[in-house]
Amino acid sequence: MFFEKLRHLMLNVSKFILQKVVMEAKDSIRLAKASLLDMFEDEKPLDVRLEEIELDDSDKWLVTLSYYKEPTGQSTTGLMAIASALNSASRDYKVITIDKNSGKVESIKIRKNG
Repeated sequence: MFFEKLRHLMLNVSKFILQKVVMEAKDSIRLAKASLLDMFEDEKPLDVRLEEIELDDSDKWLVTLSYYKEPTGQSTTGLMAIASALNSASRDYKVITIDKNSGKVESIKIRKNG
């Protein structure tokens, strides 16, 4: 009977801990997206997507987001038009580092795709 109650208690504690981590992960994703949209406002990020999320050994969330830049509307012809079209279709990737304990955004870095 004692071990059954202990097992039940351990399961409940485990569920609570897992729920807390999930909430923190979701909060870090929201903060990362808001920071990206704010810091890169001039680029007008479109279709922001979560690519990866990781909690590293130093309690930092590493949130990788990707997005398209809004087309600039510059009129180009010939090879420049082709190059511009190819470039506009590629996604940009950013890794946002967030301190898990303080919620502070510590860095936003370019992640090279590939």
